[in-house]
Amino acid sequence: MKTTSTLPSLFGASTFVLLISGVLLPEVISFFRSDYSSIANYISELGAKEADYALVINIFGFLPTALCSAIALMCLWGLPFVNNMAKAGLVLWGIGLSVGYLGAFVFPCDYGCPFEGSSRQLIHNLFGLVAYPVGTLGLLLLAKGLKKNSINVASKLVFMVAILTAIGFVMMLHPEQADIRGFWQRLADYSMFILIVSLGRLMSHPAKA
Repeated sequence: MKTTSTLPSLFGASTFVLLISGVLLPEVISFFRSDYSSIANYISELGAKEADYALVINIFGFLPTALCSAIALMCLWGLPFVNNMAKAGLVLWGIGLSVGYLGAFVFPCDYGCPFEGSSRQLIHNLFGLVAYPVGTLGLLLLAKGLKKNSINVASKLVFMVAILTAIGFVMMLHPEQADIRGFWQRLADYSMFILIVSLGRLMSHPAKA
């Protein structure tokens, strides 16, 4: 990235924290939770009311993930060859991803993350139901915008993650997939995190992207 001298270091720091708070910390805490499975349980269940280590994951997991994903996507916005369609995609993707995790922080789910529950649980569910479709739409716009600028490798990668995110979202809500809904959510979320890191490398060298 060459738009300013601060963008590379800001992007690098934000993506480093993103991977620690969004991937490593949830999996470490899930390891120490005897009543939790990364395959079967939603990520937000780690921060549920009365859950063990809920305060830790909410403050050091969900909140930094929301902030750092937004910062990283803002850095990508600043690249000179990102056209208006790609910028619109980054905005929608940022809204979906960042607001989704912010919602998990501000409105932690009830224990077990039931579909029906307290008013806080209903708001929590609403954030999730909005975040994934909006984020997927953003990814599709970003892929098309990058393709218009002949950033072909990045465009194909973004499109692939959009498909994975859509599949993960649909499958995690499917009643017959309840036993592995945690896997489907992680497929969507972790794919997006890895994509952010990959885009920083690819799009900073457009000749290779």
